[in-house]
Amino acid sequence: MLPQFSYVRPDTLQDTVKHLNEKSAAIHARGTDLIGCLRDGIMQVDKMVSLSALSDLHGIRETADGGLIIGALTTITEVAENPRAETVLQPGVVITHVVLPAPAQNLRSSYRKARA
Repeated sequence: MLPQFSYVRPDTLQDTVKHLNEKSAAIHARGTDLIGCLRDGIMQVDKMVSLSALSDLHGIRETADGGLIIGALTTITEVAENPRAETVLQPGVVITHVVLPAPAQNLRSSYRKARA
C-alpha cells in the first residue's frame, strides 16, 4: 500500500525548486520507479514533485550549430521517431546512455545499500 504524501505538478522551474527545497520532497519524472519504492517502503517522502508540466524538459530542439537539445523528459520513442535525430546522432548512442541505468531493481538495491 502507498503511504500518504502530497503530489504537486508545478509548471515553472522556480516553483519546482521551491517545492524541492521542502523537507522530504522527491522528484517524480518519466521512467522513475519512485512509486514502487514508496509502495515497498524503501523510501519515504512527504511531497512528490512532478516534472511533467515543465515544457522545457520535453521535446527535441535544434541548436544554431545544427546539433540537438533533447529534453530530459523526452521519451526514447520520441527520439527514435524524430527524423532529425537520425541524421545528427550516432546510432545507438542515446539509447545506450538512457537504457543501461534503467532497471528498477538496481535502483532499489542501490538505495537500500546507501541507507545501510
